[in-house]
Amino acid sequence: MRSPSRRVWFLVVPGSDLLDLSGPWEVLGHANDILGHVAYERELRGPGGPTAQTRHGLVVTGIRPLPANASRLPDIAIVAGGSPRAPLPAAEERLATWLCRYHRRIPTLVSICTGAFILGKAGALDGHRATTHWRFRGALPVIGRFYRLDMLAARWSADFKVRSAGSSPWMTLAGRARAVHSLV
Repeated sequence: MRSPSRRVWFLVVPGSDLLDLSGPWEVLGHANDILGHVAYERELRGPGGPTAQTRHGLVVTGIRPLPANASRLPDIAIVAGGSPRAPLPAAEERLATWLCRYHRRIPTLVSICTGAFILGKAGALDGHRATTHWRFRGALPVIGRFYRLDMLAARWSADFKVRSAGSSPWMTLAGRARAVHSLV
């Protein structure tokens, strides 16, 4: 029996690493291929315009704006990277404000690498385990509020609703599309 498609929003901000976006995007696309149907409806969303320049200059297009009144939210929201600086850059602040308003209505939140800083600012990590890029794990408690930093989980930390990881676990799972389907 085929399970219904899951709506997946990749939340993109200027300055993100392309790999933080393209890795999970490709894995879920590969999962669709292996499963033989569209199990994951992928969509780019963001707080800015229809484009965003990545950290190393490539421009991602086709980004739809975040809805002002979200009547239909995604099943899965993936924050594809972010800045470890405090305060966060303006676009990331706007995304954190939007997530603060809606994160409780999104069944699964995922941060890739430094996307954990945006989830922390939004309050979505409160009471959950989280991790981020190893170079910036010490800065995560400065941005966030009341959550447990998982210092041992250098690559993957999963909690009931919030999952955070670098891009390499997505690559590891790329060859195991059925495992990815059961994971999220």
